[in-house]
Amino acid sequence: MKIVIDLQGAQSESRYRGIGRYSMALALNAARAKREHDIHLLLNGTFEETVGPIREAFLEVLPPENIHVFHVPLPVKGMHVENLDRIVAAEVVRDAAIAALKPDLVHVSSLFEGYGDDSVTGVVELFDIPTVVTLYDLIPLMNRQVYLDPVPPYKIYYERKLERLKKADALLAISNCAMEEAQSGLSLEPGRLFNISAACDPVFTQLSQTSPVKKLVQHKFGLDIDFILYTGGSDERKNLRSLVDAYARLEWRQRMRCRLVLAGRMHQPHVDELRARAAAAGLEPQEIVFTGYISDIHLAALYNLCRLFVFPSWHEGFGLPVLEAMSCGAGVIASDASSIREIVQFKPALFDPADVESIRERMSHYLDHDEDLAALREYSIERARDFSWAKVADRFLDACEEVASRRTAPALPDGDALIDFAADALVVPRPADIGVEMALADALDRSVPPKLPKIMVDVTELSAHDLKTGIQRVTRAIIAEWGARPPPGYCMQLVRLDRERRRYVCADRYASEFFGGRSVHEDGALVCHAGDIFLGLDLVGDSVALVPDWFNYFRNTGVRIAFTVYDILPVRHPEWWPGDGHRHHERWLRGIAAHADLLICISRATADDVESWMKSQGIERPPALAWFHLGANIEGSVPTTGLDPQAESILGQLEAGTSFLMVGTLEPRKGHTQALAAFEYLWSEGQDVLLVIVGKRGWLVDELADRLSQHPELGKRLFWLAGISDEFLERLYSACDCLLAASEGEGFGLPLIEAAQRGLPLLARDIPVFREVAGDSAFYFEGSDVSSLAAAVQSWMQMYSRGSHPRAGGVRWLTWSQSSDQLVEVLRGDLPSAGDGTQRHSSALSSAPGGTAQ
Repeated sequence: MKIVIDLQGAQSESRYRGIGRYSMALALNAARAKREHDIHLLLNGTFEETVGPIREAFLEVLPPENIHVFHVPLPVKGMHVENLDRIVAAEVVRDAAIAALKPDLVHVSSLFEGYGDDSVTGVVELFDIPTVVTLYDLIPLMNRQVYLDPVPPYKIYYERKLERLKKADALLAISNCAMEEAQSGLSLEPGRLFNISAACDPVFTQLSQTSPVKKLVQHKFGLDIDFILYTGGSDERKNLRSLVDAYARLEWRQRMRCRLVLAGRMHQPHVDELRARAAAAGLEPQEIVFTGYISDIHLAALYNLCRLFVFPSWHEGFGLPVLEAMSCGAGVIASDASSIREIVQFKPALFDPADVESIRERMSHYLDHDEDLAALREYSIERARDFSWAKVADRFLDACEEVASRRTAPALPDGDALIDFAADALVVPRPADIGVEMALADALDRSVPPKLPKIMVDVTELSAHDLKTGIQRVTRAIIAEWGARPPPGYCMQLVRLDRERRRYVCADRYASEFFGGRSVHEDGALVCHAGDIFLGLDLVGDSVALVPDWFNYFRNTGVRIAFTVYDILPVRHPEWWPGDGHRHHERWLRGIAAHADLLICISRATADDVESWMKSQGIERPPALAWFHLGANIEGSVPTTGLDPQAESILGQLEAGTSFLMVGTLEPRKGHTQALAAFEYLWSEGQDVLLVIVGKRGWLVDELADRLSQHPELGKRLFWLAGISDEFLERLYSACDCLLAASEGEGFGLPLIEAAQRGLPLLARDIPVFREVAGDSAFYFEGSDVSSLAAAVQSWMQMYSRGSHPRAGGVRWLTWSQSSDQLVEVLRGDLPSAGDGTQRHSSALSSAPGGTAQ
């Protein structure tokens, strides 16, 4: 069964109160228990600051694609009656967002939200989906004269919510008291009511005597003497005026050794009123401490530190602070009222909340009787053991299963049909406003995902200037494959970084050029949904630094963020790059390590290097690591064509002699300088051997380029071919006798495979990635001096003349089609969105070989 939990109760103002803590804890424990059910969360994108922390809390519990975000046109606060049309429209958007998930059952964590903020809650009305609602209490209904009659806007809001509450298939009460109120106040039949009870977070526990948190809290709030503690809200039913009056009536000696601390987020007018009341009762300002909002960790410390915890509320749905205090071992006295007496069943700990003297007497007694206080604390610890979230989660799932068994969820439209259905149901505020209509359309678009999630491939650099080599070649090959054969279960969307507007957009214009078809003149807006994947396949060095908000948006939306790492050589060898190139690369690497869920390397050697670097840098919560191998069929990477006028002449010269081919841009790491010197030595020794260098002029090679372009052997035994087509390169592979791979560092080593495919033997520097690619099918050399390479060339030629040289036939390789399939497998792999350590996915070539070089 798919259960969708609307978790706005943990996002709204309620997140600062017991409702928020209850909502989070129930969802977490239900997701952990889950049985055979598929648990999903629905969040409101308006509360952007809460989405990230909630995702973080569920990181080890739910896949990120199971957490969905919907969006609504603002404002929708219920306290403003003029928002009603917009609220109705927002409810339609929410209903459509839920329907798109095709749930068997919906759970609403807190229905009575949205009066003072932009929550949008309700029972799904656009579609007849089975729905259960957590019922905390019906306090406003049971106390109309206090909460509803004096505030007409709130009365309208509340009664509208009540009508929706009555439509729920079941109410999950947090206490017997709340359940009985629903039965009497709403005239609901018992079969629609379940008491699943409550528990408190594990953070509320007994702390050691030397706990640093206790000392920190004492210092923070100036608690140098004992104190009586209250925490919770400050509205009428909390009865804080009576608490202040009761404290003021304590004997002077008792107050001098025990302050009153009121902890938690309280409305400032209430705080001002209580301060004035305390002053009128003769209390000094320092006798009452208001902490304001306090974290759970600090609240637990206060529970541990207090002399006594007092809870004077005269009406609760459960009374979570009471259980929290008891779990921390506090001596608890509380109202003998509503659900509170279900928790505290020890009569000496109860008082009459309507009688100030009763409250005072219980406080006074436990302040002066240490033995009784010790017994009260023992009772707290023992009683708290009866409550656990495991039990609550089991009752929750039991109730969901029973409700689902009564009826089946209806067939629901999806994709465009769902959006059309919802659009027809929208109520556009009058007078008609094109801006409002566009906002509604945008909200629907962002809230309702299409039938298939998408892989968003970043082609920023490729779309701006395709160099037709290296990384651009990889990107071209992968998108060409996915364009012809979309990844199973996904559609592909090309995206690019619009640096001017600092945002990602759909690269529609480039896609139309690349794939052909209808011409597109403007790039569309990019909209994401949970389950989508962002793939940084192109190397865009400034993406994370330029638009960090977009990557936060991706993460909050539930997009899996993956980057391809071709190598980290600039970080490992800064001397190989000009200027600040290594710093830019390290900045990019740190940025993606901080934002990515997954780093996908193009070889196992590169993955090992990245893993080693992250460990050495102490990267906090490193992303998962995976690797795959690149394709090696040139025709699969949209090859360039055309031959130079001198091509046939050059090919003829090469076929007539013994020739070595080097493929790669002229860079310091590529070993061209050592190779040229080694061949110059061989020529001086009378060796009639040819060297062909294919590669554009790169950086830090001015001296080398000058030597090559002015070399006396140029066009005779030395050939430098810069910027030639893939067609010409294909002919060179066939014409030469050996591929020389002299590079000191690579991410993969594609030329080795391309050469091996054509039967070209391999002479390679002995580095890990070349061993990974070629195995025993190459002849290796070590050393960076002239003599070591010259000797290796001579040894290879001797073996070649005898026919004993290593054959390249054992090199295994992938086509670009298989490489793109491997990449999909890695992206879809069962890897965590972030790990406590580096996770590894091995895409071994032997598992799906494209072929063996002949």
